[in-house]
Amino acid sequence: MEIHNTLEKEIVLQGDVNNLIQAVNNLISNAIHAQKQNGGGLIDVDIYKDTEYLQIAIKDRGKGVSPHVRVKLFKSMVTSKGTKGTGLGLYISNIVIKGKFEGHLWMKDREGGGTVFGIAIPLRLVDMR
Repeated sequence: MEIHNTLEKEIVLQGDVNNLIQAVNNLISNAIHAQKQNGGGLIDVDIYKDTEYLQIAIKDRGKGVSPHVRVKLFKSMVTSKGTKGTGLGLYISNIVIKGKFEGHLWMKDREGGGTVFGIAIPLRLVDMR
């Protein structure tokens, strides 16, 4: 895993940091699972801000997310792991990020193959010191 932090200052968040860690761990665990099915590879974690959000992006080089799963991804309990998944991880992580940080989870295709899953937290809840 390689971490890329483009923020030059210390970050202080309002919210339950343990819940944030659980959501990040879930995204990393999913990325590891996706890459095992595609022969492995490096997982990138990018931490940056845009005009509205602090972003934490987990990038894998797996096979991607099928269109069938993509439309239900954060809305209902869906798994692509068969009997090894419960379908609760992304669903609950999204609810926790909404409830504890007023943010959301997002997903997009990774250029060159794979998927990027991210956590967006409104900058108004972020103190840059």
